[in-house]
Amino acid sequence: MRVSMIHQPHDKIFKVTFEDIEVATDFVHHYLPKEILNIVDTETLAIKKDSFIQAELKDSYSDLLFDVEIDNQKGYLYFLFEHKSYQAPDIAFQLLAYMLQIWSQHIINDKATNLPIIIPILFYHGERKWERARKISDWISGYDRFSTSIQKYVPDYDFVFCDFSFDGNEVAEGNPKLRAYLELSRHIFIKDMELLMNVIITIEDLLNEYDPSYFDTIMIYLLSVRDDLPIDTLKEQLTIEGRKRLMSIAEQLREEGEKRGKKRGRKEEKLKVAKKLLLLNMDETQIMEATDLTMEEIEQIKKEIK
Repeated sequence: MRVSMIHQPHDKIFKVTFEDIEVATDFVHHYLPKEILNIVDTETLAIKKDSFIQAELKDSYSDLLFDVEIDNQKGYLYFLFEHKSYQAPDIAFQLLAYMLQIWSQHIINDKATNLPIIIPILFYHGERKWERARKISDWISGYDRFSTSIQKYVPDYDFVFCDFSFDGNEVAEGNPKLRAYLELSRHIFIKDMELLMNVIITIEDLLNEYDPSYFDTIMIYLLSVRDDLPIDTLKEQLTIEGRKRLMSIAEQLREEGEKRGKKRGRKEEKLKVAKKLLLLNMDETQIMEATDLTMEEIEQIKKEIK
């Protein structure tokens, strides 16, 4: 297996985990309120590839949309995963915006005149417990004093809220892969390194026979997110197989880092050469041909010289 440090690691591990239908189904069984679960046919659960998160928010949020029959009707479960270290007070507005995008797709693409119900699910695992996720009505000044004849003009709605922060109320349940992910989510931001190491050992034990390759995924995620992970101490506490997997991943990441360093070094050398050629008043097109730099890069060097 060829590994590399992950760009947007929280997003990647969330999707790798929940795109496994068995894991997603197990989560639904354990964390959806009973009144919803009673009318959801989990046998029909199927992932959609659409994402509704704006590019600039990808570092803070991930989402997954699932087709599912709800009370014998077409419906959706929409997962919004928040992995910022702090809470977004306006999360109800964000969720609503994404739900409106989903419905708009139906209207525009399918010429729909009837829309499927969407059950929104907010998954949070920040550094601190989220005391209370605010609904839209909580933002409206004096909302509770208005009569229902006035309140009906506010687009209020509920969402399923799962708080997997370290001090949150949720308990990790489900199959070993789901429990491993939930335990990791709960502890990923903690500063207590001894506790984090114990969690990693527990995760290896959970996955040893169930899905050893997922342990690799978790370790790549950890190495991408936690640069303070004491590798030497950790490998002493893992099983022989876990140690082999960890060291294989660490070695491949080291080799990749060296290659990137060399590549950066070559690029820096090209920039130095281009700067010298500009100072010698060489034609910019000739500099491009000599260094393989882009015109934008050469223009940037010119600005720095001035």
